[in-house]
Amino acid sequence: SAPDRVNYSIIYEHCFDVLRIAYNNFKPSKFPDYRKFCTENKAWLDEYALFMSLKFKNGGKAWYEWDDDLAMHRSKAVSEAKKELKDDIGFFKFLQFEFSRQWTALKAFANENLSPVWERVLAIVVQPGVEEKDAGCTEYDREKAKELSAAIKEIPDLVFEGHSTDYQTKIKLREMVEDGVAILKVGPGLTFAAREALFALSFIEDEYCTVSGKTPSNFRKVLDDEMLKNDKNWKKHYHGTPEEIALKRKYSFSDRSRYYYATEAVDKAIKTMLENLKDGCPLNLLSQFMPIQYTKVREGNLKNDPKELVLDRVGNTIDEYLYATHQKDLF
Repeated sequence: SAPDRVNYSIIYEHCFDVLRIAYNNFKPSKFPDYRKFCTENKAWLDEYALFMSLKFKNGGKAWYEWDDDLAMHRSKAVSEAKKELKDDIGFFKFLQFEFSRQWTALKAFANENLSPVWERVLAIVVQPGVEEKDAGCTEYDREKAKELSAAIKEIPDLVFEGHSTDYQTKIKLREMVEDGVAILKVGPGLTFAAREALFALSFIEDEYCTVSGKTPSNFRKVLDDEMLKNDKNWKKHYHGTPEEIALKRKYSFSDRSRYYYATEAVDKAIKTMLENLKDGCPLNLLSQFMPIQYTKVREGNLKNDPKELVLDRVGNTIDEYLYATHQKDLF
């Protein structure tokens, strides 16, 4: 726990979980150098990635303690292992690619004598022990983060940027700011709020169209249909039974539905819904599905317009961050 020492055993124990998340989000198509790296280093990379995959599969045991066929590198066993461990092999290739990429950049940085650039660095991105989940989040625990908080005090004129601060309460967000996480990164929290608002309007629209004679947009169904039609933006993130996955597509805090709003079908459905509700939402339905916005409308502080209602719902989330960062005290 000494601030001048690094506990590498703890780092090694937990780092692969974090690196796995990075690998699962890695898109080789966005990194043309990845294929080039794999090709140029094929002579050693393929065998290394296979070896590490087998070592992990065997609980870290030495190679001579593995199954004889694998230990002796017999072709049939190796061929089967490559198929079985394809994802793990890709993971270890990814690690080597990232190391090479970062090492090359660091070497170039040093060769150009760019050390004075550090004087212009304002923040360091950190993971202060918080992360959103499908149906909740890991809350910030300042006791567990005390060593991280102490570290920033040793570096003058530098603050932390907190990664994945979504869904923390405003109290927890303020604690993070007080502990040195002065920049709070927001990811799916804002789009989740927008999704909530659009779903609320969709439920209102369904009820309203039964008496207005208008044709509903079926926004929720259209969105889910588009996600099923093209699953590349959510399949790796949602796991469980078909019923559990269906629920996550709609309501997961990771909000992978945000990648589908730009599709032609979803965009059309949203426009239809907004058009159907352009004259305002019936107050009884607004009270049922958007109670906070209902109160603001009744008090004359918010226009009963579907677009304004969505923006105000997103504003509810932003208000949590304004509280945490003491904006009222600053301005």
